[in-house]
Amino acid sequence: MKKIKMIIFLIFLVVVAGQAQEKYSMDNLQNASQEELNTYMNKALKLQKTGRTLNIIGGISYGTAVLTMILGSDWGFGVDSYSLIVIGGSGLILGTASFAVGIPANLTGKKRVERINNVKGTAFIKPVLN
Repeated sequence: MKKIKMIIFLIFLVVVAGQAQEKYSMDNLQNASQEELNTYMNKALKLQKTGRTLNIIGGISYGTAVLTMILGSDWGFGVDSYSLIVIGGSGLILGTASFAVGIPANLTGKKRVERINNVKGTAFIKPVLN
């Protein structure tokens, strides 16, 4: 039963991801109006900025974990070993999670921005009909 639930969940994720990518396909972008392209551009820039922010958070978390492990000995700050393990482990977990989400978000946003700029620079953009 667990296998069936997992397979259904994965199929759902693939379908949702496929529909999200359809919006940024070259065919759809070439047929989009200027307003739609601007909306897509704003969303892509926001995704790229979110990815960069998460990458910065991941780097800071890794740095915190490393500094905690290097500088946080019992004789230096009077902190017990358990606290150091919790702080260092939390930094590693948060850093890994931030990088796991931030890197793909940054790359996806960057590709979308490039694709939209390519369409804006080379293709004829249909006017909005009221």
